[in-house]
Amino acid sequence: MTRRLRKDWIGDIMHRFETVEDPYLAEQKRAGIGICPRCHAVFRNKRWRLDEKFYAEHKDDPAIPKFLCPGCRRALDHYPGGYFTLQGSFLDKHLDEVMRVLNNEYERARAKNPLEQIIDIKDEPDGSLTVETTNERLAQRLGRAIYKAYKGELTFNWSHMNKMVRVYWKRDS
Repeated sequence: MTRRLRKDWIGDIMHRFETVEDPYLAEQKRAGIGICPRCHAVFRNKRWRLDEKFYAEHKDDPAIPKFLCPGCRRALDHYPGGYFTLQGSFLDKHLDEVMRVLNNEYERARAKNPLEQIIDIKDEPDGSLTVETTNERLAQRLGRAIYKAYKGELTFNWSHMNKMVRVYWKRDS
């Protein structure tokens, strides 16, 4: 006797085993208003936004709860969602320019989504530079910005379920 699996049952199994929950985003299910004391992001209408004016007016208000946003919690736990590695002799000669491009792109990304943060920038022993980000989207975005500005070789290596990425950029001369 041959068993036939119902497609809806298989779909349910696929959903159960392939869904990746991010424990850092559970905080977004909270209601009301809050302020992140570390990065000054404001939580309103179930979303995190940068609103320096609101932060400045309400940072000392005891009625508004202060709690770390998911991006800051991830950064403090040192739990990167993306790595962006820059290599090559071009990097040594143009480090200041490259860092300005990275900073500008980071500021643009953060204006859209304050949860996108750079955790750390490390000088590696082999002369490369590694940027650790709180999520995979920021690492991709930084890689694309550097590639757009300076060309070179850009490579993306995804983990299972695309929740972590390693982006590599290389250019010699």
